[in-house]
Amino acid sequence: MENRRKSAEGPLKVCLVVSAIGVVILAGFVLCVLRGVKHVDTYECPVCRLKQRQERYLGIPSQVRFETNAFSEWYAKHDQTHIHTWLPRASTAYNCFGAVRYVADFTQHRFFSIDPADELGFLKDHFSLEEVKVIAKNLQRDRPAEGLYFAIYSEGTNAGVSLDALRSWLRTNAMGSDRNE
Repeated sequence: MENRRKSAEGPLKVCLVVSAIGVVILAGFVLCVLRGVKHVDTYECPVCRLKQRQERYLGIPSQVRFETNAFSEWYAKHDQTHIHTWLPRASTAYNCFGAVRYVADFTQHRFFSIDPADELGFLKDHFSLEEVKVIAKNLQRDRPAEGLYFAIYSEGTNAGVSLDALRSWLRTNAMGSDRNE
């Protein structure tokens, strides 16, 4: 009787071990497909328009990359003391096959809609270096961002009205300080 029990225990142990391994593999596969394996979070500094991408795999930080553009390169040359204020833009999760699991867009600021190259060209054409710095430092606020957006992308009289409104905001609220509207 004891021999029978011992001979039955061997295959039973093997069966239990194989089953446990199968359950772990299945659970890992399900988690891999249903849950994000890779996460990419994107941030942008409203002042210099530099973008930061942070990648994580299974929650472990793996890479931080900075993406420059025309405005961020120009701004870095003119203000080396600038401290970045990172605002979240988006977060994307991918499963183990590379398919997107979710995309989260955070609070949308008007300045996100302004192309940094357009911003640079327009500000350099219409404002002094000090005025550009003041506008850049206040761009995450609605009034200067709206004025800049419409001054750049509106046509005819509307562009002029928006430019005048931006100049008025600059004179009354910002020059000599970093106050908001």
